[in-house]
Amino acid sequence: MQRIIVFDLDGTLLSGDSFIRFLVGLMKIRPARLYRVLLLPFAIFVFACNLRDNSWLKSVFLHAILGGLRQSELESYINNFVHTLIGKQLRPIALRRLKDHQKNGDYLILASASPDIYVAPFGKELGFDEMICTRLRKRKNRYTGEFIDENCYGRVKLERLDQSLGHTNIDVAYSDHDADLPLLLAAKTAVAVSPNAKLARFASKHGIVVENWEAT
Repeated sequence: MQRIIVFDLDGTLLSGDSFIRFLVGLMKIRPARLYRVLLLPFAIFVFACNLRDNSWLKSVFLHAILGGLRQSELESYINNFVHTLIGKQLRPIALRRLKDHQKNGDYLILASASPDIYVAPFGKELGFDEMICTRLRKRKNRYTGEFIDENCYGRVKLERLDQSLGHTNIDVAYSDHDADLPLLLAAKTAVAVSPNAKLARFASKHGIVVENWEAT
């Protein structure tokens, strides 16, 4: 049977975040929508005060910047964005590890809280067998800024994997962030990739493998 290998995206395969970079790039090609972001600092303040959660903040940003746009209007930008991520943010060590798993015939899943609008083509470009991510709602082919279901973050990511696979029999999971502890703890082998401070502490106490993918 194929081994099930799960990679996180931001901070794991990629050096840093892709979501804000995506939104900033979109604003650059759609400067007429600048007025839509005027209230975003207030949303950030509300989130910083722990009055709303990460999922709410993400949806507010998506509604402001992406809401109302057709997918057909974004195809060129998304294509360029994906190739920029691969050319500039994809970690060389991550790419080598990915290719090793492909040579072994493993079943590769890209699991990310980032939105399907670019995670799906990114994963397809790199040869992943399946992409599990935050799915964005469209009405009449226009993005609304809403999620189809829950933000694919934390425990939800593991639940989505379970729904897709029919089990949580994961052989190897790679992630940089403590939000993915449910995923890492479910895997037979968990790898903390250049982990954040909380995940590094947890890995040290519980014997999770730590790897530095910062180097080239």
